[in-house]
Amino acid sequence: MRRVALLLIATTAIVRAEPAPPPNIAKVAHRAAGDVPALGPTDALVTIELFFIPGTAQARAPYRALVALQARHPRRVRLVLRPLSRQGMILVPEAVMEAHAQGKFFEMIDAIASSGRTLSRQDVLAIASQVGVDAARVASAWDDERHKAELDGNEVRRQRRYALSVPDALFNGAPVERPLPSLSDADLEATYQDAYDRAAALLDEGVPRKALPEAFERELVRPPALFVPGPVDDSSGEAPPDDPPLATRPLGLAGLPSSGPVGAPVPVVVLCDLTQRSCLRQMVTAVKTAALFKDEVRIVWSPWYATDASADTLETSDLVARAALCAEEQGAGWDFVDKALERTQRLGARWGEAEQAIREVTDEAGADVRALAVCMRVRPPDRARDHIDDAVARGVKHGPAIVVGGRVYMGGVSEPRILQGLIEDELEPGLIGRAAPDWRNL
Repeated sequence: MRRVALLLIATTAIVRAEPAPPPNIAKVAHRAAGDVPALGPTDALVTIELFFIPGTAQARAPYRALVALQARHPRRVRLVLRPLSRQGMILVPEAVMEAHAQGKFFEMIDAIASSGRTLSRQDVLAIASQVGVDAARVASAWDDERHKAELDGNEVRRQRRYALSVPDALFNGAPVERPLPSLSDADLEATYQDAYDRAAALLDEGVPRKALPEAFERELVRPPALFVPGPVDDSSGEAPPDDPPLATRPLGLAGLPSSGPVGAPVPVVVLCDLTQRSCLRQMVTAVKTAALFKDEVRIVWSPWYATDASADTLETSDLVARAALCAEEQGAGWDFVDKALERTQRLGARWGEAEQAIREVTDEAGADVRALAVCMRVRPPDRARDHIDDAVARGVKHGPAIVVGGRVYMGGVSEPRILQGLIEDELEPGLIGRAAPDWRNL
């Protein structure tokens, strides 16, 4: 999540009459990037965040109910609106964010809600003009997606706080316990009162008012994530342990394809066979989860394949793994992994003639096909196998596997939220810092 600080500079100056703008220039109100649409004071004891897809029928009632709740408690409640977008539903979210940039968010959102129907592109532009929003700038926002980062940031915020549905809401950083549309006005009022009581209790404990947001962030109790081992690629019949073991020593990561900062505090190592859909599932889970953690997670792919497979399957798996390592020497290892998994998604394990398939994947990854072929000839033929043997020596007995915090999850991780919890466990401050935070530094 990106945080943008706004520096407010107070100045004293001689007030001069502002010259009239030239006739061909229209002056439009603009809000700085990072500002969020909200109602209520910034120091309110209760902050409610509404995650919703504007323009949808499901969002209308929760939006109106929370606006009414804020109006009943104008000094105690701050309502923050966090629009989301979905595939096929980008026109209205982008438009309301552009309306916010022009200082007309609530006028735009109310007009859209009042329409009571699915809106076309021209409908949205017409509504924008009616409420005083520059429709040309709305159209430009659709073209250049200037508010996509804010919309994506809202989605990251929703997932990081374990809000499970859309629309959904956080009360002082904690998600509501039931689906938001099912909550009555009385339910929302009771939820508000609980949040207010929590804030008051923290103040009584000596937490400064300005530190309440950080206190609420630390307070979140994550839902339990039970790890259940997934299926493994080998046919030994030996099931992976339910209790993931600790690796005997850290895995060697040098020379392996990766995504994310090398110095990220949490490396997530995925050991899998690029020709198997089990690898695709684990890599998709890892990449999707890492997207929630800005610069905090590095995803590393490491070779793994079942040695009890048929000779042809084993040869293909080994060649593809070695090719990925050679592509990494060109700086294209991660792109090779990505394109290899795209092929696996299309064809499964039926990659076809391995050397031709590798040339195609190499070219798609933007790597030099001839240089990779030379690398494949001159590097040791047991190169990928050595990585696997090294992982086995450290406690990885089955693949696919994910290693987080030195613990080996054999069979992989089935749900992104499970992996999210494992990463957050690694990122949490130490026990002493959690038990007795120094609020004076906030």
